[in-house]
Amino acid sequence: MCVLSSIFSFIPILHAIRTYNRRAALNDFLAGISVAFVHLPQGLGFGLLGSLKPIHGIYSTFYPVLLYLVFGTSPHVSLGTNAVLAVLTASVVEREAKLWVDLNNHTVISDEEILQYKVGISMMLTFFAGAILLLIGLLRLGFLTNYLAVSFIGGFTTVSAIHITTSEIGKMLNIEVKAYSGTGKIIKTFIEIFSNIKKTNIADLIISIVSIVILLTVKIFVNEKYKARLKIPIPIDLIVVVLSTIISYVSNFKDVYGVAIVGDIPTGMPPPILPNFESTPRVAKDSFVVAILIFALTISMAKLMAKLNNYELNNNQELVAYGMSNLFSSFFQCFP
Repeated sequence: MCVLSSIFSFIPILHAIRTYNRRAALNDFLAGISVAFVHLPQGLGFGLLGSLKPIHGIYSTFYPVLLYLVFGTSPHVSLGTNAVLAVLTASVVEREAKLWVDLNNHTVISDEEILQYKVGISMMLTFFAGAILLLIGLLRLGFLTNYLAVSFIGGFTTVSAIHITTSEIGKMLNIEVKAYSGTGKIIKTFIEIFSNIKKTNIADLIISIVSIVILLTVKIFVNEKYKARLKIPIPIDLIVVVLSTIISYVSNFKDVYGVAIVGDIPTGMPPPILPNFESTPRVAKDSFVVAILIFALTISMAKLMAKLNNYELNNNQELVAYGMSNLFSSFFQCFP
């Protein structure tokens, strides 16, 4: 019985299947569909935000969800891409790519080679972050969650929102903006934006404004206002992505108006490959910060949902779940 108990505690899905209330199946299905609708467009967007390709955002919304399903204890958490972590990933991969290019300044390096190097760095970042979280969980250090201040999480999220918005302005205007890091990053980025503001593509700007207006209108005045009557929220993120893609393709926005497009997205899933361990000392240091943020941002939401729905959360097992999700996903071109 001790062995079985240990297995059930390490793989909570086994206990969840045994004790599942079938009457909740329809509601769970609708909830899963609504969350999946959000995962897809967010994955595409955060792949770009992480200075990678959109497809890497899709990979990062697929593998972690499956792993968390097996090892997680919160019925309300769906692990996937996150804007804060995408921005941090971008800063690390941009820095490492620049160092790599500088070291090989006598060699002609294509954009595709630089991108593949970035992917390797993001995989290593994910690997070490997962290893750190898994180790903390196995050492039963989940009690550290009690020392997470709400003000810290709120303050960090607010500052991150400013960084995320700043990084997206260049894409909204379709102008080239250099990637900055370190002190004064936001100020330097805005100077760069205003220096190139005359190069703004009006079509991109109009599409951005219309999309933002539609998204906010539906989310605030429909989904939020009528949430008690709606079985699932209107998946406006997915609708906007699908409709804008169709309109852009049919009207040939790229050639006619010079609109920036994502391009082809490969089908299928990549075979597992080893992360790039060339820059281990620097990236391992960044991974510690990333691991703490994964822990802080996810566990705070999980604990809030546990409190609202009156159930216990296993902090140590949650850490194991975050660790396993990132560690395993690192072999499939995912970012943290």
